[in-house]
Amino acid sequence: MLSPQLLELLRDWQRAARPQAWLFPGQNSVNPMSARQLNRAVHAAARAAGIAKRVSPHTLRHSPGLTGQSPGGADVFRAHGAAWRKANAGHVGLGQMKVMSAIEICRTSALGDHVERCEDCALTRVAYNSCRNRHCPKCQGAAARQ
Repeated sequence: MLSPQLLELLRDWQRAARPQAWLFPGQNSVNPMSARQLNRAVHAAARAAGIAKRVSPHTLRHSPGLTGQSPGGADVFRAHGAAWRKANAGHVGLGQMKVMSAIEICRTSALGDHVERCEDCALTRVAYNSCRNRHCPKCQGAAARQ
């Protein structure tokens, strides 16, 4: 989930730039922004913000202050996975596709759910089952904390 402020910023940018195929097009509008272009943009933004620490696009994954609730790989895969797979058809191995699919459906209704109920306050919530894939950041993040 994006914060309302970030969502509004992205909508403003989309209205102004009017990208045709990609939200973040590359040097030519046919291809998406490359990893190198993204890395350069992150470094330029860090310099402009006066951030002296080393940064990378991966740093954004650990910056929940940007969104209120940091989107994980699953959110990105769900939003852009189909377009990415179509653009990279034939260049991605079956193993990578299986991992990507597992991460996309992790902790969604596709894998089923269970109801958790607090005995003290009677709070009830639905918890979705995890994919248990060793490459999934949600599943392995929880295992690493234990």
